[in-house]
Amino acid sequence: MRLSAVLGLLIVLVWALGAPAQEQQAESGHEASVLEKYRELGGIEEFGVITVSLTEKEQQLGLIESELTDYVVQRITAKIAGMKHKDLAQRRSPLHREKPEIWKKVGVLRCAIRTDDKQDTIYFDAQCEGGYYRNPRIWGDAIRGFVPRENITFAVKKSLDEIVNGFARTYFQAKGMPYDFGR
Repeated sequence: MRLSAVLGLLIVLVWALGAPAQEQQAESGHEASVLEKYRELGGIEEFGVITVSLTEKEQQLGLIESELTDYVVQRITAKIAGMKHKDLAQRRSPLHREKPEIWKKVGVLRCAIRTDDKQDTIYFDAQCEGGYYRNPRIWGDAIRGFVPRENITFAVKKSLDEIVNGFARTYFQAKGMPYDFGR
């Protein structure tokens, strides 16, 4: 009876000690796949295009395109310290004449907000894609939800902030750096 108890305890200990190693291996495997999939994001040195687009429908709900774009610019430069933004979206950029090595240094983050008005409740869809100048769709994320009409601006900003957090996390993983600045 003692032998079976000792063996049972030994099996539990081996399983308990082995579980974190398996979990850590799975986590590092995930990081490796992120690094492979999004490697090119790690070369971004500045953002040239950060935009949030709306249709007339969203503007009628009180959302303001320039305000949301400024909000995303502020969030991305806050989440990725030292990241600069040179707005190339408003004018014809000379980047198309540059070499591909330069293109990969100029980041792009484009977001679109779409809504469906159901009387007092608004369905919203916040989608963003990110990449670099000649490959702007390497990464993407979206958040959808229902909110009361009076909370639409708050809900969209909160969703954009969560999406920017995800982009920043992926950016740092692509650079092989930890991202632990909270959600």
